[in-house]
Amino acid sequence: MASAKELSDFLKSSEKRAFKQVLYAVRDEDAALDIVQDAMIKLSQSYGDKNIEELPLLFTRIVQNCTKDWFRRQKVRNTWVTLFSKFKKNDADEDAHQKTSWKIQKPLVLGKNHQNSLKEWNYQQY
Repeated sequence: MASAKELSDFLKSSEKRAFKQVLYAVRDEDAALDIVQDAMIKLSQSYGDKNIEELPLLFTRIVQNCTKDWFRRQKVRNTWVTLFSKFKKNDADEDAHQKTSWKIQKPLVLGKNHQNSLKEWNYQQY
């Protein structure tokens, strides 16, 4: 069973290496720091009572899983951001809509046969 001092010493010794490993994977310093911090907290909460010899393998696996979880969350966030960004109007869309005007070539006359009249409804963009 690892004491609090042994656990603290282990975390201090492996923090820099874990940070470099995660930074290489996620390419974002803030995210890498968050992932390593989360992994350290999970190790100390869930496996603080394990032997000191078991901690390196457990910590490596926890870091890997936290990194995978981060990528999963990013994928979900990016999906929602992409979906919601399609609803947002930007200036280019509004300018294109304002520049578009329509010229009616043949007026719409609705008679008894509406389908034929609708087929004759021609407009041309200029």
